[in-house]
Amino acid sequence: MLTTFKKDTLTGYHDCIKNDRYGDWRLFENVSGIDLKKIRYLLTETKILNHEDIAWKGMYLPEEMVTEECICCGGLSYLKCDISFPCIVLNNAVNPHNKKYRLIDGKHRMAKMRRLGMTSSKFFVLELNNLPTVSFINR
Repeated sequence: MLTTFKKDTLTGYHDCIKNDRYGDWRLFENVSGIDLKKIRYLLTETKILNHEDIAWKGMYLPEEMVTEECICCGGLSYLKCDISFPCIVLNNAVNPHNKKYRLIDGKHRMAKMRRLGMTSSKFFVLELNNLPTVSFINR
């Protein structure tokens, strides 16, 4: 278990959509996202995972498009992200890269860890079936 992570600071959502920028990240029909605030209570234990097993938005884009010149934030989120906070993944959830894990929080941290040469780190690993229905954002 990680002691530096403050679950009460987790906000935002994970887009479950298809677009030209990142590809097809849909989970279910009529679900456009996951409200991260509503899954905070599930973040209890971490596990060390190999980064090559994780699909994340932007993983195959040119490095500058996910770092200092990030296409989603202009680099602001990348520059201020703290890699000491574990990212969140779903185990065996559909993703466009056919990886074992699907990242739902932490794409800027993943980009920063990749740039630093890190190949594994701590993650909160959740099962899609354990997410509460209330966490799904409907279109």
